Amino acid sequence: MAQNSDRIISVYRTKHLPVSALAGVLPESTLKYDWYGSEIVPPLYYSIAIDTEHLFFSARRESPAFLNPAYRMGQYVEGLWNYDVVELFISDPKKSSYQEINLAPNGVWWSQAFSSYRQREEDYATPAGVKTTCIVLEKSWETSIYIPLNNLSVQFEPESGLYLNICAILGKDDRRYLSAVKLNSDEPDFHPRRQLPKVIIVEV
Repeated sequence: MAQNSDRIISVYRTKHLPVSALAGVLPESTLKYDWYGSEIVPPLYYSIAIDTEHLFFSARRESPAFLNPAYRMGQYVEGLWNYDVVELFISDPKKSSYQEINLAPNGVWWSQAFSSYRQREEDYATPAGVKTTCIVLEKSWETSIYIPLNNLSVQFEPESGLYLNICAILGKDDRRYLSAVKLNSDEPDFHPRRQLPKVIIVEV
């Protein structure tokens, strides 16, 4: 079965420039196979970066976006997985908890913290200070999100290890499920039953 080539996820880090200065110039990784090993044409491209204060996550695709036109950039909406969506899962290396962040092509976003597998944190507070951007054209889309590190629900300590995965759901009639790292489930399930993979920090 074909798999995505990005078995090791890279997170780019800048200590001297705000991560916003790197938007559009960061190296991109590719998701080009779905959950079952079928090729995704065109593929999905993504980048992840951090500075001293923010997490930056972006994705783009040369394909028409399947989205809810009633939603507007910056809105906080649950249920984005019913449309095209990219998803970032970050786990706490010291606990069983993790956080899910959803981002739609039109800059709509959602997030939730979990104490364990699919168990929502009861006292979860929506992260403050989040900003999104988007460019949606007839045959392509690009979206990104900036999140203050201090407002994440999980401990985010790159020096001691950072664990995350990138996933996506694409398409209207033929839904395609993508994961950068192969997960231990026959059917699509992005939620980690165990520790997510440790990423490589690349200084830029």
